[in-house]
Amino acid sequence: MKKWIIVGLCAAVLGGGTAVWASGSSLVGKKVERIVSLYVGDTKVNTDAIIIDGVTYAPVRKVGEITGLQVNYESGTVKLNRKNAGDNSSNTSNLTRIEEINARLQANKEKMKSNSQSIGESEKKLGELRAKYGSDQTGLQSDKDYKYHLAFVKAAKAENADIEKENESLNKEKQQLLAMNK
Repeated sequence: MKKWIIVGLCAAVLGGGTAVWASGSSLVGKKVERIVSLYVGDTKVNTDAIIIDGVTYAPVRKVGEITGLQVNYESGTVKLNRKNAGDNSSNTSNLTRIEEINARLQANKEKMKSNSQSIGESEKKLGELRAKYGSDQTGLQSDKDYKYHLAFVKAAKAENADIEKENESLNKEKQQLLAMNK
């Protein structure tokens, strides 16, 4: 019995959601009358257009790009703009790259912070192990925890050094991109 109640509830939720979605879209449920080839000038577009209720619908991005327009989609709106020689598309790509660099720098900062905290914890453990073994270097050198923490500290410090080098490179690239956008 529970099974049928769950099935019925799922059907009602899914069916109701579909009805709400369909009511907001005038093309939902319409019959495609024909599929037609699409040409821009003499150039055949590698996708088709469809005809619904006597209206031809074509993919905006494909048509826009072939006609040399810049196509942007933002917040549910498609915008077609002419590309000019003084176009800022290179500035846009530079700004996108700068955003990527900033995200990478932030991720690197967080990774270095995490590494530094872990290094501190491992160095504390190494100190405890040194105190435990005192002058018995043979026992200390054969302790598995000691070996692990020693190797971890070395690897984490090396990783932080690599991250610092990457950050230097990213900051140089960022400065060059910022200079180009001025």
